[in-house]
Amino acid sequence: MTREFQSSAFLSLMIFAIMIIRSSNASVIVHGNVTDRLALHAIKARITEDPLRITSSWNDSLHFCQWQGVSCGHKHQRVTHLILGSLSLKGSLSHSVGNPSFLRILDVSNNSFHGEVPNEIGRLFRLQELVLETNSFGGQIPTSLSNCSKLRILNLRYNDFIGNIPIQISFLPKLEDLVLTANNLKGSIPSHLGNISSLQQLYLSENKLERDIPASLGQLKSLIALALGENTLSGTIPQSIYNLTNLVDFYVGGNQLQGSFPRNIGLSLPNIERFLARQNRFSGTIPVSFSNASNLVDFEIHNNSFSGQVPDMFGNLKRLRFVAIGYSNLGYGKANDLDFLTSLTNCSNLQRLQIQENNFGGALPNSVGNLSVKLEVLSLYDNIGISGNITPGIGNLVNLRLLNLDSNRLSGTLPSTIGKLHSLVQLYLGHNEISGEIPFSFGNLTSLIHLHLAENSLQGNIPSSLENCQNLILLNLRSNSLNGTIPPDVIGLPSS
Repeated sequence: MTREFQSSAFLSLMIFAIMIIRSSNASVIVHGNVTDRLALHAIKARITEDPLRITSSWNDSLHFCQWQGVSCGHKHQRVTHLILGSLSLKGSLSHSVGNPSFLRILDVSNNSFHGEVPNEIGRLFRLQELVLETNSFGGQIPTSLSNCSKLRILNLRYNDFIGNIPIQISFLPKLEDLVLTANNLKGSIPSHLGNISSLQQLYLSENKLERDIPASLGQLKSLIALALGENTLSGTIPQSIYNLTNLVDFYVGGNQLQGSFPRNIGLSLPNIERFLARQNRFSGTIPVSFSNASNLVDFEIHNNSFSGQVPDMFGNLKRLRFVAIGYSNLGYGKANDLDFLTSLTNCSNLQRLQIQENNFGGALPNSVGNLSVKLEVLSLYDNIGISGNITPGIGNLVNLRLLNLDSNRLSGTLPSTIGKLHSLVQLYLGHNEISGEIPFSFGNLTSLIHLHLAENSLQGNIPSSLENCQNLILLNLRSNSLNGTIPPDVIGLPSS
């Protein structure tokens, strides 16, 4: 056999082998394409309502990679993204949803899907994002999701899932966002969730979770959001949670938690922006170290049992927007109880200040008139010990929508500058010791719905200018010393 013949035979053999390999790969790709196409047809078959006719393109006149909501990889033409969010779809998920094995993102959020999520979804071993939020999915969360080892986002909020949080979720080594808000999940928070070192956001609010918060969550050093509110959790917050220095959002409101906050909390949570701990059983004093949390935006700790003086801590919190410390036992009924209000004048973004139903005493400081012009809600009612006059500077708060100073010991006259508050919808000044006449300028409050001035010592006539308040549905002037008659145009207001 000549060398030329050997070389030619070898070359022919190599070409034949390459053809076989290419043919084999082609058959795999074709087979995969068929699998994906059939899976999409099965998904379409379970969609019972499609008012926007999204799936009308899902037919064989087009390659499935061109179907609306479907994206494919360029190399193999396999389905990688199925995104059908906010399309008014109704139906259930087909068991074939687990067949497109190249799928990386599955998003059917904000629709009306129902039924259980098929266990076959665990076959999507390349899946990175599963977004089923705002539907009516029910049953238990599939434990097979533990097979989706590349999963980064698991978002199931606003559904009807029941049962316990599967411990298998803690086997997802790359999970960054676990969002289970607003379902019907029960039982305790699995301590094994503390093993997901990649976790950045943990949202478990608005469920039926109970018992203690596991200390193991303090191992999640990358965590920036921890939301456990609106459950029935009890016990104290583990110290390890307060050491999560990257935490931005902390929401535990609406539980049965107790204990006091660490004195160094503002130092141990330096990046905190939203600190929401309302409606629990917390006690003790408010730590002055919150003054170091310079990124703080929302501070809501109302409906607890805090006591003592509110520290002068707000001056450095330039981003502060909401402060709610009402319904507690703060203050001593003494002259300096409201000194902290002056520090709030540095907070130019403040929109809501609620300090009602505490034990505050002393005169209402004139600095109230120097609060942020962005302020929309100012609520100081039912403190009993707050005295003094209402400063004319109150007229500077031109964006106020609610001003509630009811049930205190305020005296003096009503400043006419209140008439500058053209955005005011609700004005409550009843149950005080205010005297003098109702200013004519109150007729400028044309957005007013509620005007409550009962149980004061007001005198004179009811100003006819109130006829300009065409939206008024409540006018309460009882138990004053007003004389004359109610102007006919006031009685005849269309909303009264």
